[in-house]
Amino acid sequence: MDSHILDFVKLIRRKYVTVGSKLKPLDMAQIASFLTMDVITDVAFGQTWGCLEKDEDVFNWFESMEQFLPIAIRTATIPWIANLFLFSIPFVGKMIMPSDKDEIGPEKLVGITKGLVRKLFALKDPGHARDI
Repeated sequence: MDSHILDFVKLIRRKYVTVGSKLKPLDMAQIASFLTMDVITDVAFGQTWGCLEKDEDVFNWFESMEQFLPIAIRTATIPWIANLFLFSIPFVGKMIMPSDKDEIGPEKLVGITKGLVRKLFALKDPGHARDI
């Protein structure tokens, strides 16, 4: 955790310290989100996505969530729609649910998780891994 805080501070010092009259605005919500994602992925997978290091939305996670959440909220308020698409018409559910084949957003997280779980179960003693 300490290394993530240091990465956070290094990013601010590297890119956002205003010198003289050249203003370098900082979107604190964005880099706080990057810090959160790096901590979560490090705890869960034993490695970070590197959002702080790159100072970017790695795998377009946050952008995907901004697009997906309004749809998910609307669908959740009308449960029969979710049931219709996910259970009554399965091919529609396959099109809208995350897949491990995509390279961005929640789909990328599913793919990374599946890959790490495969590696974990391939170990001789998977109980000693320091991740999920």
